[in-house]
Amino acid sequence: PPTTTESVSGTVGLNGWYRSEVALILTAVDDMTGVTSTEYSQDGGSSWLSYTTPVTFATDGVHTMQFRSIDGAGNIESPQTLEVKIDTTPPELTLLLDPSTRMLTALAFDVIDPSPTVVKSTNQYTGKDAAGNTTVMNTKAMTRTGFLTGAKITSIQYNDAAPTAPPDNVVAYGWK
Repeated sequence: PPTTTESVSGTVGLNGWYRSEVALILTAVDDMTGVTSTEYSQDGGSSWLSYTTPVTFATDGVHTMQFRSIDGAGNIESPQTLEVKIDTTPPELTLLLDPSTRMLTALAFDVIDPSPTVVKSTNQYTGKDAAGNTTVMNTKAMTRTGFLTGAKITSIQYNDAAPTAPPDNVVAYGWK
């Protein structure tokens, strides 16, 4: 039977994820009778489509595809399975006050990754998901008066895009 190999192109992230649309190119060879067709399935092998051009995966999530080729003698290659994981969306950050420390902190939320991380440095919070997408939020402490203090978000940067300055905003908090 023939042998089919795959080549995947896209922006490689971390942990086997891609951070962009992904194109899949299939190449089949058979030294005896030649390859007559290559097929792929995206429904677990219930139906097979003729492969003629690269297959594109554009949506976030985990995509599973099977593929196989058929030679001139009618031999059908055993299906191979490929998993393509795409996450193009950086996590969102939410600022909140930790009442026990009276310090500002941030939580990260992500549609694909249930446990994104947040790293805090001086006036900066960086959220990161499993694919390597990042959100960087820079803040500036506001004047502290008695039991009232606050912070202002000075910029937000998603992945490698240029930082943007949000409209006037102040996160104020107080305690007694």
